[in-house]
Formats: sequence, structure tokens, C-alpha cells
Amino acid sequence: MKSGRLMGNWVATWGEYTFTQDGKTLRAPFQMTAHVTKGKIDLDRFYFDNLSLTQALGYKLTPPATTVAAK
Repeated sequence: MKSGRLMGNWVATWGEYTFTQDGKTLRAPFQMTAHVTKGKIDLDRFYFDNLSLTQALGYKLTPPATTVAAK
């Protein structure tokens, strides 16, 4: 970016982080965006899908209970 609040050099990368937990091999796709000043990263953001990892470990997503409006 040449001007404004986000001015500067930005780098983005994508990948897959793989690890083993409780005997299960888990894979987590990720995306990282970094701002570089004078050759060093001074700001970064790391994004991944937390829900897919949680479910792969056996946790369940339970929706909230529905309520019926009173008449």
C-alpha cells in the first residue's frame, strides 16, 4: 500500500500445520498476513479454522436451545 493507515510492505502466506495430539494426526489450514518494516515483521495476523480442529478432537457443537415467544 502506498498511502493511508495500512501503508507499507505486506506479505501473505498460506499453508497447512500438521500435528499429533492424543494419537490423532490433525491438519489445520492457515493463512498469515504480515506487515514488514526495515526487513522485520512488526505486525502479523494468523487465521485458522478452530471449529474443524475442535471437532477433529471429538468435541461437538451444540446449538443454543430455542425459545418459543409467549402469545
